[in-house]
Amino acid sequence: MKLNVAKKIKNYRLAKANGYFSIFEAISNSLDSYKTIKKSIKISIEFYRDNHGLDFGDDNLKVNNYQKVVITDNGVGLNDENYESFNTSDSDYKEIYGGKGLGRFSWLKVFEDVKVESIYSENNKYYLRKFDFRRTEDGITNHKKTEISKTETGTIISLLQQKNGWEIPKKISTFCEKIIESFLPLFINNNSFKITLIDKDTNEIIDAYSYFKAHYKGEMGSALFEIKGRAFSLSVHKTLFGNNNQFILYAQERASKTIDLSKHIIDLNAKLEDNLEEFHIIAFLTGQYLDRIVSPERDDFDFDDDEANISLFELIEKSIPEIKMIIKDLLNVIHENKKQTINQFVANEGPEYRYLLEKDPEIIKAINPNASKREIENHLHTVELRKREQTKQEITKILQSDKIDGSEIEQVYLKVSEEAKAELTKYILWRNHVLELLDKRNSLNDEKKYDNENEMHKLFYQMKVTSSDVPYECNNLWLIDERLNFHDYLASDLPIDGKQGDRPDIITYNVVHYFNNGDNPNNTFSVIEFKKPMRNDYTDDENPIDQVSNYIVEIRNGKAKKQNGQLIQVSQTTPCFAYVICTLTSKIRSLCEKRDFIRTYDNLGYFRFNVNLNTYFEVIDFEKIVIDAKNRNRIFMKKLGIK
Repeated sequence: MKLNVAKKIKNYRLAKANGYFSIFEAISNSLDSYKTIKKSIKISIEFYRDNHGLDFGDDNLKVNNYQKVVITDNGVGLNDENYESFNTSDSDYKEIYGGKGLGRFSWLKVFEDVKVESIYSENNKYYLRKFDFRRTEDGITNHKKTEISKTETGTIISLLQQKNGWEIPKKISTFCEKIIESFLPLFINNNSFKITLIDKDTNEIIDAYSYFKAHYKGEMGSALFEIKGRAFSLSVHKTLFGNNNQFILYAQERASKTIDLSKHIIDLNAKLEDNLEEFHIIAFLTGQYLDRIVSPERDDFDFDDDEANISLFELIEKSIPEIKMIIKDLLNVIHENKKQTINQFVANEGPEYRYLLEKDPEIIKAINPNASKREIENHLHTVELRKREQTKQEITKILQSDKIDGSEIEQVYLKVSEEAKAELTKYILWRNHVLELLDKRNSLNDEKKYDNENEMHKLFYQMKVTSSDVPYECNNLWLIDERLNFHDYLASDLPIDGKQGDRPDIITYNVVHYFNNGDNPNNTFSVIEFKKPMRNDYTDDENPIDQVSNYIVEIRNGKAKKQNGQLIQVSQTTPCFAYVICTLTSKIRSLCEKRDFIRTYDNLGYFRFNVNLNTYFEVIDFEKIVIDAKNRNRIFMKKLGIK
């Protein structure tokens, strides 16, 4: 052989995942052999495995290497001219038919050994040529040429012992689909050939063209276009084979680069069905430019950055809009279904994002049609953050400008208003969720018991923390009174003296604008005590009303300190607001009435002003907390258009 075969094989570039390309090269050689004769094409591919008795239904079984793959055709055979070409790398003979003359090196890249037998005709005589093709410097060994009696011409290529690590489909149906995808234009435009796949272990036989006809559902459309003066032909097809939607670049009548179409047309991530049959889209592009720049291995293209040449980006950028136009009816259906799903999510679970869709319906286009609720929300939230940053930049630009444009200010104001409304919506929805939890915890749990005092406490505020430890958003004291959200300092389940004394459930200090309509907003405090739902074992000596009263006395006597040891200034005249949150059982009602509490109009609470303690006192049933908070929340939800 007129080259160093071992070196050529070593330098031959082929991805391990594309081990089956080596068999395609043999098929391609067989197809090339018919280009000089008028003859019906017949190619058979026989698969023999190393392992017997195993389940070969799984293409991912790497252990089932092929013992041999035999490709047989009835072409012209390896006559002297063809044999000379076989012995020459990068031969001009193959280039005439668009080939690179290097494909045979892939055989020894993937398989250990190759045997070739070929019958051909010259000068009205028939010859049998046999040789081994091996990974040696010369490559060809045991070459023999003998004259035989007249018979049919053809070639048998035996690829022996698949190497470990190289991937070849284990099911011949999968391999058949790979063949169809690789030579799709041939299957669409030519029916004068027969490619048969035979699994010698299972005796399964597949006629590739029949398989194609059964799984090919026709052309959806085509387009012609030019880029930098070079012509390209695009066609889009509907198939039942494959497992994804593909955009394939063809060169020299073979697939040379496959691109996942769903990465460029997001709506093609949807499951495509017609009459309950799942189908896929295959778009393929051909052109002389692709024939010229295909790599020697024919599994990619040699794109470069020269402005005179065309980049892969330019090919995709031009092709994708054409594909979208061809399948626009299909995409419209997918988009409408996706739009309905997203609108339902926004209506039921994400109303805070409604303004985004109203302002920019195009947002939906960028969402995967298979997106989960969480993924939809994540996408809308990302868009919201991006728009908020854009608004912030616009405000900064206006503030830094020497000239004030009234129309610009109005536009930014509207954006800010919508964003603020969205934030309020989120907060109101969170409140609604908290109310549902409280309502549930005020009932018997799965163990037919009521939650204890600590569980109820934690729903309002975390335990054993101060306001410095907890984000504002985690404060649910609004359940009792909206004004309790605002304070300078809060201690939850911590000793009054900051060390090891009595531990009220919650104490707040300096409740801003809480007393006397804001005339004296400072120097006030509140005490909150929670009790287990349905508790009814209180006595005159041990009850939450007296318990809270004792806490108030301790605080007024100067024992209150923050966790850092700082004294909290509270005098005998500092206004106090005290709350006992419990179930109004018979015992607690009796205690309230003995202490001159006044019953609320709804019979779900009691209140009084204790002159001696300068304290406004409320005893509130959990049910009243839920009802009153829901009523307040309902007004907000109605104003925001939330159902």
